[in-house]
Amino acid sequence: MDNFKILKILFTSLYICFSMISCIGNNLLSKEKDTLDNFLNHYFLTWSKKDMKAYKDCFHKDARIQFIKSNGEVQNRNLDEFIAEQESSINSEDMEEIPLSKKINIYGNKAVAVVNWKLMIKSRFGTDNYIGKDHFFLTNMDGQWKIVSLIFYEEKK
Repeated sequence: MDNFKILKILFTSLYICFSMISCIGNNLLSKEKDTLDNFLNHYFLTWSKKDMKAYKDCFHKDARIQFIKSNGEVQNRNLDEFIAEQESSINSEDMEEIPLSKKINIYGNKAVAVVNWKLMIKSRFGTDNYIGKDHFFLTNMDGQWKIVSLIFYEEKK
């Protein structure tokens, strides 16, 4: 066999190997994105169902939460303060928050996700709708995603 044929076989073999490795890596990343997507759906569902224990379990114990008001003021909360505020507000209204779209980037066991959401508050006078964004910074601990930081704001009514 001449050198050209050997090189051709070698490069073809390397191409096939790298293609297979790329496919395996993409499948693993796709599975992890699906897992994180399901986690984020669970996060919104637990809030809407007023299941504050399950909602709190979505967060890392040292999580920080920030709300950016329309005037630019930033409210900072630790997890316990945030959950107490959520319990207070969610129990007084019939509310549902749903994710409209998600952008997820995974970096090993860390991830960043931006979720556009819609909040519907129902009363005897009708339903008020709000839209906004949640910016999540997450870590995967022992196979479970946890929110380390959440920054959220309302975009418009």
